[in-house]
Amino acid sequence: QTDSGTISTKLGKFYVDTVVEQGVTKQINAYDGMFLLNVGYFPSARHTTTKAIVDDIASKHNLTILGFENRTANINNEQIDGKTVLEMLQLVAGVHGGSIFMNGDGAVKFVQSIDTGKTYTKSQYSTPTLDTSVSYNITKLRVIYGEKTTNEDGSVKDEGYFEVGEGLDSRTLAISNVLLKGQ
Repeated sequence: QTDSGTISTKLGKFYVDTVVEQGVTKQINAYDGMFLLNVGYFPSARHTTTKAIVDDIASKHNLTILGFENRTANINNEQIDGKTVLEMLQLVAGVHGGSIFMNGDGAVKFVQSIDTGKTYTKSQYSTPTLDTSVSYNITKLRVIYGEKTTNEDGSVKDEGYFEVGEGLDSRTLAISNVLLKGQ
Protein backbone atom coordinates (compact mmCIF):
# COMPACT_ATOMS: atom_id res chain seq x y z
CA GLN A 1 0.00 0.00 0.00
CA THR A 2 1.35 3.44 -0.96
CA ASP A 3 -0.01 6.99 -0.86
CA SER A 4 -1.19 6.63 -4.46
CA GLY A 5 -2.88 3.28 -3.91
CA THR A 6 -2.08 -0.39 -3.89
CA ILE A 7 0.71 -1.78 -6.01
CA SER A 8 0.52 -5.45 -6.89
CA THR A 9 3.08 -7.70 -8.50
CA LYS A 10 2.23 -11.07 -9.99
CA LEU A 11 4.46 -13.56 -8.21
CA GLY A 12 3.19 -16.66 -9.95
CA LYS A 13 2.01 -20.02 -8.70
CA PHE A 14 3.44 -21.46 -5.49
CA TYR A 15 3.27 -24.99 -4.13
CA VAL A 16 2.85 -25.54 -0.40
CA ASP A 17 5.43 -27.86 1.13
CA THR A 18 4.79 -27.61 4.88
CA VAL A 19 2.44 -25.78 7.22
CA VAL A 20 3.37 -25.29 10.87
CA GLU A 21 0.78 -23.90 13.28
CA GLN A 22 1.80 -22.45 16.66
CA GLY A 23 -1.15 -20.89 18.44
CA VAL A 24 -2.51 -18.11 16.24
CA THR A 25 0.60 -18.11 14.03
CA LYS A 26 0.78 -20.17 10.86
CA GLN A 27 4.07 -20.65 8.98
CA ILE A 28 3.77 -21.80 5.38
CA ASN A 29 6.78 -22.98 3.37
CA ALA A 30 6.04 -22.85 -0.34
CA TYR A 31 8.08 -23.04 -3.54
CA ASP A 32 7.60 -21.70 -7.04
CA GLY A 33 7.41 -23.96 -10.07
CA MET A 34 11.17 -24.53 -10.15
CA PHE A 35 10.48 -26.96 -7.29
CA LEU A 36 8.68 -29.21 -9.78
CA LEU A 37 11.81 -29.41 -11.97
CA ASN A 38 13.67 -31.49 -9.37
CA VAL A 39 12.80 -34.63 -11.29
CA GLY A 40 15.12 -36.84 -13.31
CA TYR A 41 16.07 -35.73 -16.79
CA PHE A 42 15.77 -38.59 -19.25
CA PRO A 43 16.63 -37.20 -22.69
CA SER A 44 14.78 -38.49 -25.72
CA ALA A 45 18.13 -38.70 -27.56
CA ARG A 46 21.85 -37.99 -27.01
CA HIS A 47 21.64 -34.28 -27.69
CA THR A 48 24.79 -32.50 -28.86
CA THR A 49 23.62 -28.88 -28.53
CA THR A 50 22.23 -26.79 -25.69
CA LYS A 51 19.25 -25.81 -27.86
CA ALA A 52 18.30 -29.48 -28.34
CA ILE A 53 18.38 -30.06 -24.56
CA VAL A 54 16.21 -26.99 -23.89
CA ASP A 55 13.71 -27.97 -26.60
CA ASP A 56 13.58 -31.56 -25.24
CA ILE A 57 12.92 -30.34 -21.69
CA ALA A 58 10.28 -27.83 -22.83
CA SER A 59 8.46 -30.50 -24.83
CA LYS A 60 8.59 -33.27 -22.21
CA HIS A 61 7.61 -31.05 -19.28
CA ASN A 62 5.18 -28.71 -21.05
CA LEU A 63 7.32 -25.68 -20.18
CA THR A 64 7.59 -22.28 -21.74
CA ILE A 65 11.26 -21.31 -21.84
CA LEU A 66 12.00 -17.67 -22.66
CA GLY A 67 15.20 -15.92 -23.64
CA PHE A 68 16.82 -18.94 -25.24
CA GLU A 69 15.45 -18.58 -28.75
CA ASN A 70 18.66 -17.67 -30.60
CA ARG A 71 21.22 -19.47 -28.46
CA THR A 72 22.93 -22.76 -29.11
CA ALA A 73 26.30 -24.29 -28.38
CA ASN A 74 27.79 -27.68 -29.10
CA ILE A 75 28.21 -29.62 -25.88
CA ASN A 76 29.61 -32.86 -24.57
CA ASN A 77 26.81 -35.23 -23.60
CA GLU A 78 28.78 -37.96 -21.83
CA GLN A 79 27.91 -36.93 -18.26
CA ILE A 80 24.28 -35.88 -18.33
CA ASP A 81 22.89 -39.11 -16.90
CA GLY A 82 21.59 -38.79 -13.34
CA LYS A 83 20.86 -35.08 -13.56
CA THR A 84 17.53 -33.43 -12.77
CA VAL A 85 15.68 -31.16 -15.19
CA LEU A 86 16.60 -28.18 -13.02
CA GLU A 87 20.29 -29.15 -12.99
CA MET A 88 20.29 -29.51 -16.78
CA LEU A 89 18.71 -26.08 -17.28
CA GLN A 90 21.28 -24.59 -14.88
CA LEU A 91 24.15 -26.28 -16.74
CA VAL A 92 22.85 -25.07 -20.11
CA ALA A 93 22.48 -21.52 -18.75
CA GLY A 94 26.05 -21.75 -17.42
CA VAL A 95 27.38 -22.71 -20.84
CA HIS A 96 25.93 -19.43 -22.12
CA GLY A 97 27.11 -17.36 -19.15
CA GLY A 98 23.66 -16.84 -17.70
CA SER A 99 21.16 -18.13 -15.19
CA ILE A 100 17.51 -19.14 -15.05
CA PHE A 101 14.51 -18.24 -12.94
CA MET A 102 10.77 -18.79 -13.06
CA ASN A 103 8.78 -15.67 -13.83
CA GLY A 104 5.33 -14.74 -12.52
CA ASP A 105 3.63 -16.44 -15.46
CA GLY A 106 5.27 -19.80 -14.70
CA ALA A 107 7.74 -19.66 -17.61
CA VAL A 108 11.40 -20.50 -17.16
CA LYS A 109 13.42 -17.46 -18.19
CA PHE A 110 17.07 -17.45 -19.23
CA VAL A 111 18.93 -14.24 -18.41
CA GLN A 112 22.43 -13.18 -19.24
CA SER A 113 24.53 -10.30 -18.01
CA ILE A 114 24.43 -7.35 -20.36
CA ASP A 115 26.75 -4.40 -20.87
CA THR A 116 24.89 -1.36 -19.57
CA GLY A 117 27.68 0.97 -20.53
CA LYS A 118 28.02 2.14 -16.93
CA THR A 119 31.46 2.44 -15.35
CA TYR A 120 32.06 2.01 -11.66
CA THR A 121 35.05 3.06 -9.63
CA LYS A 122 36.73 0.65 -7.25
CA SER A 123 35.17 2.39 -4.25
CA GLN A 124 31.67 1.82 -5.67
CA TYR A 125 31.94 -1.96 -5.85
CA SER A 126 34.69 -3.08 -3.49
CA THR A 127 33.72 -4.78 -0.26
CA PRO A 128 34.91 -2.85 2.81
CA THR A 129 36.10 -6.07 4.46
CA LEU A 130 38.61 -6.78 1.70
CA ASP A 131 42.14 -5.43 1.73
CA THR A 132 41.95 -2.81 -1.02
CA SER A 133 45.74 -2.46 -1.19
CA VAL A 134 45.97 -5.84 -2.92
CA SER A 135 45.20 -6.17 -6.61
CA TYR A 136 43.68 -9.42 -7.84
CA ASN A 137 44.42 -10.43 -11.43
CA ILE A 138 43.00 -13.57 -12.97
CA THR A 139 45.40 -15.00 -15.55
CA LYS A 140 43.97 -18.48 -16.04
CA LEU A 141 40.55 -20.11 -16.37
CA ARG A 142 40.09 -23.75 -15.31
CA VAL A 143 36.98 -25.51 -16.62
CA ILE A 144 36.23 -28.63 -14.56
CA TYR A 145 34.00 -31.05 -16.45
CA GLY A 146 34.51 -34.30 -14.55
CA GLU A 147 36.64 -36.48 -12.30
CA LYS A 148 40.24 -37.43 -12.95
CA THR A 149 40.45 -40.87 -14.59
CA THR A 150 43.44 -43.20 -14.82
CA ASN A 151 44.43 -46.21 -16.89
CA GLU A 152 44.99 -49.63 -15.33
CA ASP A 153 48.71 -48.87 -14.99
CA GLY A 154 47.92 -45.74 -12.95
CA SER A 155 48.79 -43.23 -15.67
CA VAL A 156 46.40 -40.31 -16.05
CA LYS A 157 43.87 -40.85 -18.82
CA ASP A 158 41.92 -37.62 -18.30
CA GLU A 159 42.55 -34.87 -15.75
CA GLY A 160 38.83 -33.93 -15.68
CA TYR A 161 39.50 -30.30 -16.58
CA PHE A 162 41.13 -28.01 -19.12
CA GLU A 163 42.75 -24.62 -18.70
CA VAL A 164 42.94 -21.45 -20.75
CA GLY A 165 45.66 -18.92 -20.00
CA GLU A 166 48.75 -19.22 -17.84
CA GLY A 167 49.75 -18.52 -14.28
CA LEU A 168 49.66 -19.71 -10.72
CA ASP A 169 46.69 -21.46 -9.13
CA SER A 170 46.26 -18.39 -6.92
CA ARG A 171 45.39 -16.42 -10.08
CA THR A 172 43.04 -19.03 -11.50
CA LEU A 173 39.27 -18.78 -11.76
CA ALA A 174 37.68 -22.25 -11.74
CA ILE A 175 34.21 -23.08 -13.02
CA SER A 176 32.52 -26.47 -13.15
CA ASN A 177 30.20 -27.61 -15.94
CA VAL A 178 30.01 -31.18 -17.31
CA LEU A 179 28.69 -29.92 -20.66
CA LEU A 180 31.94 -28.09 -21.43
CA LYS A 181 34.21 -31.12 -21.89
CA GLY A 182 36.28 -30.65 -25.03
CA GLN A 183 35.16 -27.10 -25.68
